[in-house]
Amino acid sequence: MSLKDLIKQLPHPLFLRLFYFQYFFRERRLADAARRRAQLPLLTAEALYQAKRSEVLFILGGSPSINQIPEARWEVMAKHDTAALNFWPLHPFVPRMYFFESIEADLDRPRYEFLLGALQARAADYQQTIKVATEIHRRGRQTIDALPEAFRKNLYVAHSMPAPARNLRELAYAFGYLRARGFFHPHKNYSRLVKYASSLSALLLLGARMGYRRMVLCGIDLRTQEYFFQEPARFPQYAHLEFIPRWQPHDTNTSLEWRLPAAEVVQQIDRQFLKPAGINLYLENSDSALWPDIPLAPDWLWSS
Repeated sequence: MSLKDLIKQLPHPLFLRLFYFQYFFRERRLADAARRRAQLPLLTAEALYQAKRSEVLFILGGSPSINQIPEARWEVMAKHDTAALNFWPLHPFVPRMYFFESIEADLDRPRYEFLLGALQARAADYQQTIKVATEIHRRGRQTIDALPEAFRKNLYVAHSMPAPARNLRELAYAFGYLRARGFFHPHKNYSRLVKYASSLSALLLLGARMGYRRMVLCGIDLRTQEYFFQEPARFPQYAHLEFIPRWQPHDTNTSLEWRLPAAEVVQQIDRQFLKPAGINLYLENSDSALWPDIPLAPDWLWSS
């Protein structure tokens, strides 16, 4: 048995401390080097709070139910705060905040080129949007190294802070451990975004820190690998693209030894962070694997 395997056999509290020692020694240093190379600033509380103008945050994912949202709901969302993920710039709606994972060119050339092309095409539209690059701990050339100058306005980077856990009990402990060390403080440590397995968890935890009273998940279906931009009628230029077979179960909602399904993670965040703070979490529609555990947004919210 290797040393790595032996460490994994340790009691979770002890393992967690050793994990973070390694994380700050290696991954954090790689991320710092990548940020300096790209000459980008760290995300700050000031940048995020300047973008905040509402008590409601709509989180925009990439699933096909996005294409079912009626125009009247987009008009409501435009009056509140919106945070979008990854391939969102392919959609015409411009969010107030945009978060994307930086992709290393040599490891995933098709997705690297596709994301870079999407960001280049929408650079002018996104100049006023607060943009945050995550997962930047790469040695080779990555997305943040090749962005056009026009996209760099209001662009920041944030270190992804993992929370390793094999079950809900360990996940609750990891979140509690990080909370005790100030990683969920409402005005500090925004350069480190706690993330478990998916960007969705990072945005939910961030929304709680920023004091939103209601959060609505839109296009977070968690069922298949199909994206909104694969619909031929709406996005004919992108519909043929398929990085992962689109009818395959959603990657983040499948269980691995050190990764709980995303649906369970969302419910844990709701129990541990949102409900105790009086924050209501909703779904835009019932196509999501989170329904009915997470309720639909009430009708009055869409007429506010």
